[in-house]
Amino acid sequence: MRADSALLAGLLAALSGCTPGPAVGELVVDFDTLAPSVARVRWFAAGHDGTRLQVTEDPGDVAAATEWPATESAGEEGWSAEEARVTRLPAGDTVWMRAVAAAGQGDTAAVAEGEWVEVAVPAAPKELPLLTVADSRPEAWSGTAVFLQPVLQSDGTWITLVDRAGRYLWWFEAPAGFLMPSANLAPDGQTVVYTLNDYTYAHPDAGVHRLRIDGAAADFTPAPRVHHDATWVDADTVAWLEHESREQVGDDGVTRAWANDVLVEAAAGAEAGSGTRVYSWVDDWGRALAPGCNHSDETPYGDGALDVTHTNSLVYADDTYFLLAHHLDALVAVPRAGGIAWQLGGPLNEFVDVAGDVPDADEPWKVDGPAGTWWSHGHTSDVDGDGFAVFDNGFHHERLASRAVVYAVDLNQRTLERTFEFVSESGSLSPALGDVKRLDGGNVLVTWSLEGMVTELTPEGEVVWRLSSELGSALMRTQPVE
Repeated sequence: MRADSALLAGLLAALSGCTPGPAVGELVVDFDTLAPSVARVRWFAAGHDGTRLQVTEDPGDVAAATEWPATESAGEEGWSAEEARVTRLPAGDTVWMRAVAAAGQGDTAAVAEGEWVEVAVPAAPKELPLLTVADSRPEAWSGTAVFLQPVLQSDGTWITLVDRAGRYLWWFEAPAGFLMPSANLAPDGQTVVYTLNDYTYAHPDAGVHRLRIDGAAADFTPAPRVHHDATWVDADTVAWLEHESREQVGDDGVTRAWANDVLVEAAAGAEAGSGTRVYSWVDDWGRALAPGCNHSDETPYGDGALDVTHTNSLVYADDTYFLLAHHLDALVAVPRAGGIAWQLGGPLNEFVDVAGDVPDADEPWKVDGPAGTWWSHGHTSDVDGDGFAVFDNGFHHERLASRAVVYAVDLNQRTLERTFEFVSESGSLSPALGDVKRLDGGNVLVTWSLEGMVTELTPEGEVVWRLSSELGSALMRTQPVE
């Protein structure tokens, strides 16, 4: 990289004893190998108190440009080497970039602006499905302009960022031979936590991975028996769901092998097997496991164990883990220190529905009541102390249709209230995946995974944004990116 004439002029002025203003050199742009849509932009600057990069799709509209801070390293005499890593660039489109440096503060600051440079963003891989947008009402959106969108296909799994126009802004493909059942955005908004497994539950490269969206950092926590979901705990810690087969005497006196789900917490990057067991359905639930509905006999693990719990969701908030057991229809709150704070739904339900619906005590998968409150085999990624949202797959409802449901809870009174419901527009039953999230502003985001569709709904149930993928692709849990 070399400095441009303006920078050289500034350096010469400094050598001659004059007081130079800020100056910036030309940009050098290349794209990351780990995250191919991330631009690594470098330039030199001199005589400044700060320098940054501006990026826009229209160089005639500077007010619309986004600004990216620079990291500085030692350059040559009188000038510094600057670098910015730019994400969220529209795949296959053209953007414009320029460096800006300033000296001084306020209205008296001296500013140097580099020339706009045209940059061609790499196209999205042809393996990714085409995304289309319909029913779009921007004035009714709940803010978010970008979404983390994992994509499941028969020949691979991807994590992507997409915008409201259905454009890919970032992508990462799971290694060949692995499944990527979970991808969540960390609270820093910059790091993706995802799981890799191959369902042999023995591969040494399976486990919990963390990847910064800008490609600047990545780490790996081996967990060969990881399944379904993992979460960020803090900057140094991750947690995940792990499979084990356990023999236990059931409440009918029969000894069986159970597909037990275990919650494990570990330091990020720790060695395999060094994590802490926080919760186990066999050891900590409060009663012996027992064969439940007909889904208990379905075993995806290949070892013959009854899949009576099938925990598919793990959420961490307020020093508490929330686990949803798909086949038990039970949501449990597990403090990080261990134990159970409360249970909602399932055989040990502690909550009363304010509308009066009561699940069957002997056959708790029978949840239908006049108010239609309770879910039947669901998925969740949105839980806190005030409530939660569930994608109700709906296996045991009299009407076999999936729906999005939002609940409010009163932990002191142990009451449950259904506050939102939206049934599949096509009346279809989605047997797997699915997700619902409450958005700031009151809207609800629903991922209809097997339909390859995401909808944003107002509290009144109006669709104000619809994202659809090509046939043959499932859209997994969609997450707003602030």
